[in-house]
Amino acid sequence: MRPRAARLLAWVAPLVLIGAIAVALLPWRRYAGAPPPRELLAGGNEPPAPRVAPELESLDRGALQAAADYAGEHGSRALIVSRHDHIVFERYWQGSGFDTLTDAESFTPLLAALATGVAISHHQIGWPDEPIGAFISEWRQEPRGAITVRNLLQSPADAQLLALLLERATHQRYAAYLSQVLWRRIGAADAWLRLDHPGGAARADCCLLARQGDWIRIGQLLLRDGNYRGDEVLRPGWVTLMRTPSRADPRYGAYLRLGSPAAPAREPYAARDLFAVQGDEGNRLWLVPSLQIAILRTAPAGRDAGWDDSRVPNLIIRGARDYTPPAQPGADVSALVPAHKP
Repeated sequence: MRPRAARLLAWVAPLVLIGAIAVALLPWRRYAGAPPPRELLAGGNEPPAPRVAPELESLDRGALQAAADYAGEHGSRALIVSRHDHIVFERYWQGSGFDTLTDAESFTPLLAALATGVAISHHQIGWPDEPIGAFISEWRQEPRGAITVRNLLQSPADAQLLALLLERATHQRYAAYLSQVLWRRIGAADAWLRLDHPGGAARADCCLLARQGDWIRIGQLLLRDGNYRGDEVLRPGWVTLMRTPSRADPRYGAYLRLGSPAAPAREPYAARDLFAVQGDEGNRLWLVPSLQIAILRTAPAGRDAGWDDSRVPNLIIRGARDYTPPAQPGADVSALVPAHKP
């Protein structure tokens, strides 16, 4: 390893650890018994995508119901399925609905990555490999100033630092910039970012309070490579860059989970191009570009040892009438193509 790369790596690893420790030590206890301080993330407050019958989008109603049964058995709060920008299926539990305000948990960091793409397209950030010392002046002459924007995009633990970078690059509060370039433009309802203390920094790593149904809008945006109902919110190619496997862990891109679940004895995803927004808690957003299917599952925080991350999306994917199972490596072509002769 080159000396400069070794020095940079020596700074990046402690930075992630310091960020995690800082979050853990935030003084939330002072707000015991009272709501934590929040800052408005103003939305466009527009109606959701049109609702149509699943049959009109070539999805099997029985498969959707089977997915909902499984989700309901495992403590889900909502299951919403969209195809070709139409909502085709919804089920809600625990007295919730599309408009119910919920904690976005680990969905929250994704917004910082999307806003970074806008800032780069507007030339407020030069390029993904630009050193962050160009924006955080107090780090400019330090080794940590050589950490790049791309480095931050490859670790959700660095979402807070990414939000600071956006504030320095755009000269706006994080909430104001996020509202202007993303949240309003997809028509989401007003939401609220948590602050680390009254009047302090907005938390970009977790805890956004938003309507649970509005995350299906984010799914539709990602499926269309940054285009939302004809509006180019993100420059084409940014979502593709976010889906590029990280060198540190090829199962992940920029705040996105790629490929099949890591858990042993679990079935692989039924579509090879599936990617997901997920974290340690119960929320999931599965996306299948080849079928233009977005699947949103929300659930209260907490682990479910019996939950299979591939079960819900696989039931729905295989219920698409135009679904073609991916060929297995080394498969006999004659078994896949009718009348084929070797």
